[in-house]
Amino acid sequence: MDLLEQVRTLRKAWARAIELSVEAIDSRQIERLAVVYVRAESEAEKFFQQFNESINYPGEVL
Repeated sequence: MDLLEQVRTLRKAWARAIELSVEAIDSRQIERLAVVYVRAESEAEKFFQQFNESINYPGEVL
C-alpha cells in the first residue's frame, strides 16, 4: 500500500478524505454507504455528518 499524501491533523485528514471521495463519486448515484470504525463510534458519526454535508446522502448508513 502506498501513501497517497500526508495530512497532519484529523480535521485536515477528514476534509481531504471527503474531497477525494466527492471527486471519485462525481455525478454517480451512491447505492450503499458505510462508515467503518474501530472503538470510535462517536468520531465515525462526526465524520459521517461532515461527509454527508458534502454529498447529502438520503439513504441508510451502515
